[in-house]
Amino acid sequence: KYAYLNVVVTIAEGTYFFHNAGLDKYMQIDNVSSQTANGLKYELWGFDGDADQKWTLVHTGEGYYKIVSGKSGKVVTAPNSLDANLQQQSYEGSDNQLWKIINTGNGKYRLAPKSSPSNYMAAAWGVSDIDLFQDGRNVQLRQARSDGKDEWIICTYDTSLLLAINDPDGANRHLYFSQTKENLEAEKNEMVSVVSSIQYSSCTVDTMVSYLKSCNIFIIHTHGKQTGFKIADSSYISMNDLAGEDLSNLKFALLMTCNTGDNYNLSNITNETPVNIVEQVVICGAETVVGFKGTTMVDDCNKFAPAITEKLISEGLSVEDAIDSINYASYINKKMFEIAVIAGNRSNTLR
Repeated sequence: KYAYLNVVVTIAEGTYFFHNAGLDKYMQIDNVSSQTANGLKYELWGFDGDADQKWTLVHTGEGYYKIVSGKSGKVVTAPNSLDANLQQQSYEGSDNQLWKIINTGNGKYRLAPKSSPSNYMAAAWGVSDIDLFQDGRNVQLRQARSDGKDEWIICTYDTSLLLAINDPDGANRHLYFSQTKENLEAEKNEMVSVVSSIQYSSCTVDTMVSYLKSCNIFIIHTHGKQTGFKIADSSYISMNDLAGEDLSNLKFALLMTCNTGDNYNLSNITNETPVNIVEQVVICGAETVVGFKGTTMVDDCNKFAPAITEKLISEGLSVEDAIDSINYASYINKKMFEIAVIAGNRSNTLR
């Protein structure tokens, strides 16, 4: 994309997520009750797509940007010394509020303030390697590093999210993560999507709704029923929870659960009278949603996710053709294609 690296580049003004390349976490305002005050620090957290993880780049001239929080309207401000935390402050146009963006290759960037141009926005040092990937690490101004923690993927809302519930039953529902993530990343272009993998034991309705609203590809493996899917020990997100939500950003959703496609009928979508969660997600604006009638097997779902994404991306097939062309010989339910329900655009492709 660029002829040479480690040069200042111009990025289109707009709203982005800042994804730390070394830790697979996203920059957000410190998770306190009020996130609008001056002086709050920034931290790294798993993706949730909320406003406190959104940053608007505004060009101020001479290759510099101010970085404005989607939550508070305050700007990212560099400290006056190294190894100190970045903070949010009201914009005054000072040198520590102006940032240059430096291309380091492979869709990654460093961000340097005008006040300290040879130092960079970076994840803070950890106490030990054990806590490297824990939520809550501060964002600081640091000297250049070789571990990727001062590099950022500046990405749009088009984010692919892989979710799996971690249940007491011990089923390894997350085993599809690795290959599916590789398949999705194979089609990701610079400045576009990143893929996050989250194994959760409990998730709120609001957070799950934010996932659905912020992603363009959403894949989940959990327990399900006709009207919803499981998000906590005894809690489901339901059709009613999604009523009135705008899910038009969602290009493709795969609900690897039991029963979410039960009693599917195209007329229910046409008449906006959904009887299952698959129909509801399409009515809310999603382009294509795949669910299942009856019972799905954990092992089958762990095979199905990488298989369908490979067909969609590597082979460029439509959703319908991808499902029909998967080799189900090793599946417990060798006719899994017969229980799959495709709502919305059956000809949708992910290329």
